[in-house]
Amino acid sequence: MDTSAGMLPESRTEAGAAGLAAIIAEPARAVIATDYDGTLAPIVERPEQAVVAPGALAALAALASKVGEVAIITGRPVRDVLRLSGISRQVGHGGFGRLVILGQYGLERWDARTDRIGRSAHRQHDRARRRFHASYVRLRYQDCKTSIEPASRSSRAGHD
Repeated sequence: MDTSAGMLPESRTEAGAAGLAAIIAEPARAVIATDYDGTLAPIVERPEQAVVAPGALAALAALASKVGEVAIITGRPVRDVLRLSGISRQVGHGGFGRLVILGQYGLERWDARTDRIGRSAHRQHDRARRRFHASYVRLRYQDCKTSIEPASRSSRAGHD
């Protein structure tokens, strides 16, 4: 990793300096995460027009070749980011082997190594947890508030 003077920003805090030193010492263990909107692409009035900023893909590819993994974490569906950014057209050509996109804040996961979109492990775990607990608790959504209360015996019937 090039650490020449002027190539890296100077940290404003001790914690930032320690984090940067750790990345420089062992870049293969580093995970660099970024957002899409407002970081890789400008904020625009119409979300479907948020194309990646000039030079951002090249910078992302260069970064992905130097650290353990690069992640884009976004509230958008993964397919939208792939389409708007052009990343899917660059896979295999632009050094994106260590790029992951977590769409819908982690519910979807795309990995450049496989070029596939799947459910994240978090989503699979959450689904299993909900299925297990469905027989023991009942969730009630009212006025955008959630309450958890013991399920009645009749609602647990067949789940024991």
